[in-house]
Amino acid sequence: MVTPAHSACRYGGSVLKPDSNEEILEIAREIEDYLMRYPEAMDSVEGITKWWLARQRYENSLGKVQAALDHLVSQKRVEKRQLTGGKCMYSSST
Repeated sequence: MVTPAHSACRYGGSVLKPDSNEEILEIAREIEDYLMRYPEAMDSVEGITKWWLARQRYENSLGKVQAALDHLVSQKRVEKRQLTGGKCMYSSST
């Protein structure tokens, strides 16, 4: 049986005010996004940090990384090679 959270569940014993720290609010949004995608998910603070947030950041950053690579290719600072099958690989242009 799972019981509602209480003070013994706090990691490290410190309490931060979410409304005073933008980074904490961003993490809270990432957790909510993850739970919207996987509503049955449940994990510890360590598991959420290691698996959920890493996965969310990976999924959210793919588009940004692609845009950065496209920019670097257009500046001829990175070389793009398309492999058989369509996957693209990137390397230094020097």
